[in-house]
Amino acid sequence: MLAHHYLSALEFARASGQPTDALAGSARIALREAGDRAWALHAREAAERFYGAAVELWPEGEDGRAELLFRYARAAYEEDALAEARDTLLAVGDRESAAEAEALRARRSWDAGRTAEALERIELASTFVEGGALSRAQVHVLAERARLTMFAGSNTQAIALGRHALHLAEELGDEEQQSELLNTIGVARTMADDTDRRALDDLERSVALARSAGSPEALTRTLFNLGQI
Repeated sequence: MLAHHYLSALEFARASGQPTDALAGSARIALREAGDRAWALHAREAAERFYGAAVELWPEGEDGRAELLFRYARAAYEEDALAEARDTLLAVGDRESAAEAEALRARRSWDAGRTAEALERIELASTFVEGGALSRAQVHVLAERARLTMFAGSNTQAIALGRHALHLAEELGDEEQQSELLNTIGVARTMADDTDRRALDDLERSVALARSAGSPEALTRTLFNLGQI
């Protein structure tokens, strides 16, 4: 509501030719917080709108802009925005968020049917977090790498990558990532051997974790895959 009021005030000020500098500082903070709230509620379009408005008000080179660009690009899921966020994050030394941005670019490539490009991008993302401390970004990149490896038909390798990433996600207590990884492992097991009924156990655990984490996206994907077995 606060973000909406600020947007309305900014529109009025611009339309009437009044200066907006006094409003911009508080407005961008409110818009960023509204984007965070929308993202937490899985309202992607609203998050994209709020983050986008905040980016427009955030001065170039000011602290916080790189992270804001990433949040906007993640919600928009748009290739150029993700590339800009990656480069800006690398420039300020945030390699973990840059890795997440590049991992999302890899998924975009896969969605567009560009398999070789997707695999190249996920390998690049992996170099950004290689040798770093355990983090959510590191697990996210590993999870996406396992997923893309499975899609490329290398199921045994995907299972191995997925199990390694699952162990790390368990260390972090990240239930959403655990759900995603169990989904990948279960599907890869089925594709490698359709008589391997342990895949059902993986997918059922994935469903339980997705529900516990409150992740409708992970839950929808796993229920779909579970229904195909």
